[in-house]
Formats: sequence, structure tokens, C-alpha cells
Amino acid sequence: MTTVAPIRIVLADDHDLMRTTIEEILSQQNHLQVVASCKNGEHAIEQTLLLQPHFLLVDVVMKQVNGLEVAKRIKEALPDTKIIAFSSHNNPAYAQAFLDLGANGFLTKTSIAAELLIAIQAVNNGSRYLCSEIKASMQ
Repeated sequence: MTTVAPIRIVLADDHDLMRTTIEEILSQQNHLQVVASCKNGEHAIEQTLLLQPHFLLVDVVMKQVNGLEVAKRIKEALPDTKIIAFSSHNNPAYAQAFLDLGANGFLTKTSIAAELLIAIQAVNNGSRYLCSEIKASMQ
């Protein structure tokens, strides 16, 4: 029997409720492992550089260092780390800015939990992923 190593994820959101909810959703999946849960962008950069996860899930709007700067710095240092950004704002310009930096996906916080799991799977398989709300507004 072959055991597949879980997909390692660093999660960053400055809102405790959102961060812990996403962490709970991810922890219910045997193939996913949250290796760090970060309250701000600086901590997210530090933990991502240290742990070198497969994925970084990052909120767009955070105090101190915002998600765009986090994504930029991580893509420069760890280009193979997959990044999915998420935001309470459904502005397609945010999504495009992240994609331009090399991020692999974008979700709004109104996306359903299943869509987060679909996004991780799609990106892990080599695709880019935009939630249905953003995809519709970018057409």
C-alpha cells in the first residue's frame, strides 16, 4: 500500500474567524495539511520561506504586509509554491493583479467551501482557477 504525502499549505488571513474556518475545512481532508496558520503577511512570508509548502492561501487585504506583496515576495523566492488568493472584494482587478504576479488562483470569500477544495485540486493538477463570481466578471 502506497501512502501519498499530503499537500502542505500555509494559510494567511488577519481575521481569526475566517482563518480558523478555512483551516477547519482543510483539516477534514486527509490529503491536505495546514502547516502554518498566519495572522498577518509578515508571518506568512516567514513561515512560507521556512516551511516551503506546496501551497500558500493568502488573503488580499491584510495589515502591515498585504496579500499582493506576500505573493510577490514568495513567487520571487519560491517560484514553485502555488498561490491561491482570496478576498471579500469581488473586484476582478484584484484577481488580475495576482495572476500577473504568477498566482495560480483567486477566490472570493463568498465562494462555497467546496469551491476552495476544487480550486486546490485544479491548481495542484496544473490549472489556474478563478471562482465563478470572478470568472463571470472578467468575461
